[in-house]
Amino acid sequence: MPLLAKGFLEGIALANPGLGIIPMEPLSGHTSLGVGGPAALFARPESEVALIGLLGLAKKEGLPALVIGGGTNILFLDGGYPGLVIRLGSKAFGSVGKLPAQGGRQLVRAGAGAPLSGLVSFAMGEGLTGFEDLAGIPGTVGGALRMNAGAKAQSMGDQVLELEAMDLESFGKRAFAKEDLAFLYRETRFPIDAPLVLSATFALDKAEDPELSKERMRLRLSERERSIPPGRSAGSFFRNPQGDYAGRLIEGCGLKGRRIGAAAVSGRHANVLLNEGGASASDFMNLSGLIEREVEARYGVRLQREVRVEGSELPFLQD
Repeated sequence: MPLLAKGFLEGIALANPGLGIIPMEPLSGHTSLGVGGPAALFARPESEVALIGLLGLAKKEGLPALVIGGGTNILFLDGGYPGLVIRLGSKAFGSVGKLPAQGGRQLVRAGAGAPLSGLVSFAMGEGLTGFEDLAGIPGTVGGALRMNAGAKAQSMGDQVLELEAMDLESFGKRAFAKEDLAFLYRETRFPIDAPLVLSATFALDKAEDPELSKERMRLRLSERERSIPPGRSAGSFFRNPQGDYAGRLIEGCGLKGRRIGAAAVSGRHANVLLNEGGASASDFMNLSGLIEREVEARYGVRLQREVRVEGSELPFLQD
């Protein structure tokens, strides 16, 4: 990995004042886990023009680019990210609103930067059903779509009519109908490689009993508050193996409360790893590695992380 000079990065930011680039931005402040080194460059574009400008700049300078949502399902390593990290701005990419009905169903369009909680609340306020079980899941619509987030009987992909995405090679926009996509457990597959989701259109039904739908949403929120402990975490750290629960396996290994550094397995929910204050990414990687080894040794099950790991273990900056 080539080292990047701070002067080089500062020069890029100064030469492109309209793009709002911040050099050496700590990523610990942009994730729910609260760990991670700096991004070589960081920006939060508020228009598609600015977004394309940033992606084009990274391509020109030979830097990798990564677009993140709310940072609730990502772990940046201690060395940081040796490229451009983009977090979509809420003004340009965070709107939620109704479109004309189609086929007896109400269409709702949401930008990728909109909080998932905002989409769920909007649907409930309009008397629409389909998102009640998603109440309380953190993050943005774009991130939730990329991983097909879900809970209980509902997943993001269930109500999708169409996604609008950007090809990161040509920067061209393209619409994907639901039949173009494969919505799997905690994964969405596209017919092209890793496009950037810009917005989604959902087809929702009118709730037969809006008050019953709201009560279901309140129940899900209450269940999540009871099961997910307070503190800095990424929610569920591992995917559930088919027909089982990662939390059950981890608890069965006697790992509740196990700590490495300031990273700890929650005593309330074994599939939640907590930053108890001052944890490093290495603490989480070492703890998750321990969990994976213990579960495989005891149950013969190889756990897969739900949390996405990005960046470099070693520093990439030089004076």
